[in-house]
Formats: sequence, C-alpha cells, structure tokens
Amino acid sequence: MAAASSSASSSATTSGLNSFLAAAKGRVAAVAGASGGGGGGGLHVSIGNEAGDADSLVSAICHSYVKDATTSTTADAAAFEHVPVLSIPRGDFKLRPETSELMALAGLSTEHLCFVDELELSALAQASRLRLSLVDHNQLAPKVRHALIETLPTPP
Repeated sequence: MAAASSSASSSATTSGLNSFLAAAKGRVAAVAGASGGGGGGGLHVSIGNEAGDADSLVSAICHSYVKDATTSTTADAAAFEHVPVLSIPRGDFKLRPETSELMALAGLSTEHLCFVDELELSALAQASRLRLSLVDHNQLAPKVRHALIETLPTPP
C-alpha cells in the first residue's frame, strides 16, 4: 500500500514539475517578446554555474519551483515570474548526456527547459525586469550583477 501511495505522490510531483517548467518556458517567451524595457513584468531567474551540469540544473529547477510555490502575493512579488534557466546555450545541452538521462529518469521534459541564449539577461537587468538567484554558482557577469538578490552556494 505504501508503495502505491509513494508512486502516486511521485507521479503528481513529476506532473507538477512538468507543468511548472512549461509555464516557465511560456513566461520567458512572453517577457522576451516584450523586451526592450517597456510593459510587462519581469523574471526572477534561478540559474546555476557556467558548466550547466546536472546539479546546477536540479538546483535551479528546485529553487525556482519552491520560490514560485511560496512567494507572497504582493504586487512586487507578483511582478516577477520565477523561472529556472540553464546557463549554457540550448545547442550545448546535447553535450550533457548525463543531465538528459537524469531528466528522463525523473520523467521531466527537456523541451520545457530554458537556456541562457533564449533571453537577454543583460537587457532585462538594464530595464529593471530581472532578479537573479544564483544556485551552485559563485561568479556573475558584471552586466547583470545589480539584479542579484541571493546566492545559494553548493554545500561542501
């Protein structure tokens, strides 16, 4: 009985994460379409290290998912949509087969992942439409440093 309950819970979590990732991808498209600083809200991006490895991806997804689920409903918080972003170009993802395999084992769709080359972080930062949370990360490009609101280092 416990195994069936655990399986149902796992399936619901996977479904919830897939829905979240699909919605996040849509948020990126919407904000990127309104880029240039005018109109619309902004993005609260959870992003990992430059390697774009599995632990960075998992950290970014989990951090963004939890932030989205627990953020207050104040107008300021609602103006910034939570999205996890992988810090490599989409074309480089094929060079990370272990990460693709991890996503497949977890039942998560890689088509809903957002990659750093799919949005202009520096333009969003310049327009005050970006907040950044660094996960598994310790360096940040100077053009977006002022958008940093938190850093979550990898435990030793």
